[in-house]
Amino acid sequence: MQTFIPGTEKPLPSPLLVFYGKDCFHCDKMEPLVKKLEEDMRMPVTRLNVWENRVHEAYLETLSPLFAKY
Repeated sequence: MQTFIPGTEKPLPSPLLVFYGKDCFHCDKMEPLVKKLEEDMRMPVTRLNVWENRVHEAYLETLSPLFAKY
């Protein structure tokens, strides 16, 4: 089953999503872990910039209720 970003017909290359913002302190701190997943564990990661892309931001907002209880 292929997953698409809502509002686009572009498929997500990986089911593991990382939402980030350019120059975000927290995002920068997570980047070494994300790279480790990609390189050492060979796990593909899809990065979605929510600060500069409104479609990515809207996608994050649709997923947010799923994580609200955590």
